[in-house]
Amino acid sequence: MTALELLVLIVPDLGLRSALVGRLSLHGESLVTVPEIPGDAALDRLATTPATLIVDARSVGTTLSAMRRDPRWGGIIVLADRAAKTPPGKRFSIVERADAINRVSALLDGWRTPNLTVA
Repeated sequence: MTALELLVLIVPDLGLRSALVGRLSLHGESLVTVPEIPGDAALDRLATTPATLIVDARSVGTTLSAMRRDPRWGGIIVLADRAAKTPPGKRFSIVERADAINRVSALLDGWRTPNLTVA
């Protein structure tokens, strides 16, 4: 697989971030890690097309609903203590941190393959 858009990772946990970077890099993804949600100017420098945000729920705070409306994000994956169901076809998902390494790649594949449904 080749990367279709930039992945922006905001994952404070060093071990989880390193594991995600390793796994996603092996899958040919283009990614960048940042310490916090980038402002408009910083995001413009990072990606010219909609990017996919992979963010730890602890880093999001109260800005999640605003991020979901922001056209800069072509998809959002939130890492949390517990997974939550999301409507099919939406490029938004909440996955369990404990299973993030496996689920993030599967979600990205599912979002990019129209006939593949990822629960």
